Amino acid sequence: MAYIVTHGTVPAGVDTGTQPGGFTLEQALAHACALLSEGYYINVAISDGRGAQISGNDLVACCTGEKRLTADLRAN
Repeated sequence: MAYIVTHGTVPAGVDTGTQPGGFTLEQALAHACALLSEGYYINVAISDGRGAQISGNDLVACCTGEKRLTADLRAN
């Protein structure tokens, strides 16, 4: 499964990584965490092609290691 990272306000930035089709889960999480650490707190999210998405406090918890990100974009 490929993932995309979105950020910003309108128009939103959409990052798909360097490989065709999008990021791997690990790459998407690393990219989203980097954006958050750089101060891009507005609407940073990871989504897949099936409508699943993670953002906000759950994404931050995954970046800090408090929670683990699953392939279906849930924070456990």
